[in-house]
Amino acid sequence: MEDGYQATQELLKKTNPPTALIAINDLLGMAAIRAASDMGLRVPDDVSIAGFDDIPFTNFIVPRLTTVAGNPKQNGRDAVRLLLKRLNDPDRPKEVIAGGGELHIRESTGPASV
Repeated sequence: MEDGYQATQELLKKTNPPTALIAINDLLGMAAIRAASDMGLRVPDDVSIAGFDDIPFTNFIVPRLTTVAGNPKQNGRDAVRLLLKRLNDPDRPKEVIAGGGELHIRESTGPASV
């Protein structure tokens, strides 16, 4: 989380900082909210922040984190299925599976300020 905090501050110090950040997981999203707040920025008024995973803590921070809820059990099953296919036929063509997700819009995202 410390690395995510530092990376967020570096991004937001740029001459033309982003108006939105998407973290690879909710813990880094929460670190990004803290980093922006510590810089005096308002989330989502100055920068929108979202994460992935929909861990329970996302509803207990201020502002509540917008996140994408995945399906880790199904993703694991798909990964094992693809691995078994590859082991049985190493020359088979590559296969890509698009995992589903559900967007949970909360307080950490909104329109960019003008």
